[in-house]
Amino acid sequence: MAAHLWGPPTSEFNNPVVAKTIQENPHLFKIVAPIKVDVFESYLTSHPNQPFVQSVCKGLKEGFWPWASTMAEGYPEMNDESKGIPKDEQRANFLQSQRDIELVKEHFSPSFGKDRLPGMYSMLIYAVPKLSLSDYRMVTDQSCGRHLLNSMIQHDQVTGYPLDNMVHFGEILMDIERREPGKRQVTWKSDIAEAYRNIPMHLFWQIKQVNTVNGQRHIDRCNTFGGCGSGAIFISVNSLVAWIAKNKKAIHYLLDYVNDSSGCRLENDMAYYSSYKKLYPKDLL
Repeated sequence: MAAHLWGPPTSEFNNPVVAKTIQENPHLFKIVAPIKVDVFESYLTSHPNQPFVQSVCKGLKEGFWPWASTMAEGYPEMNDESKGIPKDEQRANFLQSQRDIELVKEHFSPSFGKDRLPGMYSMLIYAVPKLSLSDYRMVTDQSCGRHLLNSMIQHDQVTGYPLDNMVHFGEILMDIERREPGKRQVTWKSDIAEAYRNIPMHLFWQIKQVNTVNGQRHIDRCNTFGGCGSGAIFISVNSLVAWIAKNKKAIHYLLDYVNDSSGCRLENDMAYYSSYKKLYPKDLL
């Protein structure tokens, strides 16, 4: 795991084509995130790795950079890997409805017509069935085509981000048993809604994330499913959320696997949650 995250290299800011497009179209490029960064940062003043903390907080304010070099030799100034409307009506309707949701949340920019602007890349998007097969997830394929975005990313920089596993889960169970022998335990899991989409990308990367839906072009302002740096960026942010939970909120039995958090509590250590009219482990409240 990196000691701190990178911002765009100087060469990116020196790209006059990209800089001009962003400057002339400020309504398309925007940092959108639900996190109150100042509050988040205030919980992290005692974190032992301040360079890492500051780089993550800077990313939340200015957008994250996925360890990429867009000025690589042989890459065109503009690229379009988008396809037409899917022949499957259900998938086509899903992409349009998901686009509309993303517009309301400002994750997508307003449409700027059918033509790309200088410096833009539009990658393939498609609908992938979820486990139910009746619902879908929108995926941006940044590994599509000859000049794919994922090939711009330094892959050695996006590996080594640790995930908790069943060994860690077993250690938690055994530790609780040692402390409270014979008492029943309750395990819990919490899924972060929209996960990657809560993370803003840097303006100079947003210009490479044009999504084309029904022929209309939109800038995707957020972290995407399909970018090879996306997971490392999200885990970096969520690792600090987990640190706050453990060190500031005393949730000691906590595990994280990408966007899923889980843990254990004693069965008699519950609290009533009025919104759902049910008892829940206190760590969830």
